[in-house]
Amino acid sequence: MKKLVILTGMIAIMTLLVACGISEALEKPEYPLSVEQVQEAMDSCGIELDIEADETYVSEGAVSFDLKDGNFSEITFNSIGSESERALLVKFPMSTKVLPNDTFHGTRLEDAGPETALLSVLFGGFLEESDLYDMIMKAYDGGDFEETDAKDSLTWEAVINGISCSVGLEYVPELEEMYLRMIELREEL
Repeated sequence: MKKLVILTGMIAIMTLLVACGISEALEKPEYPLSVEQVQEAMDSCGIELDIEADETYVSEGAVSFDLKDGNFSEITFNSIGSESERALLVKFPMSTKVLPNDTFHGTRLEDAGPETALLSVLFGGFLEESDLYDMIMKAYDGGDFEETDAKDSLTWEAVINGISCSVGLEYVPELEEMYLRMIELREEL
């Protein structure tokens, strides 16, 4: 009888946890990241970019990656790991101007879901792959980004699930659209 009461109690607690939406966060990978970890995350997020081997630099506690689509860098980032902190410093390269055929390279804010999902998987600790993108869009739509000294640039900082997030955006007047410029994710260990 005692076992039945304990089992019933455990089932009730598990049901309550599931009903309340409590779930585990995305796994936090070991830092600094490896080429294999980045490739695996890109595959899981459906991102088809090349990691340029000659542009992947390794130093103690840090690894830099350049993810390319043809000759253009789409995402450049550093992963840094130490005993006290881990960080992912990401730049989204952009053309310096709109070309005559209206070609412009960059990551539009409204289309950045796959790229931010990749960063969520690479950093871990978010509840879902879409959390980072959802928070950025909520902050942007809510007017929480602040103007910087740089022309047409905005920044936003927040803490999400214990992860310090900084985001930089740049407005491209010729296209009348906002583009991702940088994202920085940090966590003290």
